[in-house]
Amino acid sequence: QNTLMVFRNNVKNENFTANVNILKNNLLTPKETLEYAKEVINRQKTGLYNYLEIKRDLVKIQIGDKKIDTYLIKFTGKKSAESEMTNFVQIYGVKGNFAYTATGATSPKESGNVVNLIEETIKSFSLK
Repeated sequence: QNTLMVFRNNVKNENFTANVNILKNNLLTPKETLEYAKEVINRQKTGLYNYLEIKRDLVKIQIGDKKIDTYLIKFTGKKSAESEMTNFVQIYGVKGNFAYTATGATSPKESGNVVNLIEETIKSFSLK
């Protein structure tokens, strides 16, 4: 319901298809982008099994005509105790009453070219 779009790799390994998705959530109260990013990161920590933050960078995201501080984060985790580990990269943005999360997900077995393409796609995320 909140998913705006999903891009999937056309090559699937035995257990996972690399993908990028963009979620849009309605905010009940106004929030700054960094505040929203911290909330989502905390939900990931408690919602994923074996969560491990790899790297968190403070970066700028283009929102309208401004460059706003946000986080670009890389982490690993599992959606269930039985599932395979997944590598994630995320970026966050808030515009008006809406918050956006762009997520790239890959298998640890994924080729370096696919991982790089997904990371570059997430880094290029902006809001008009």
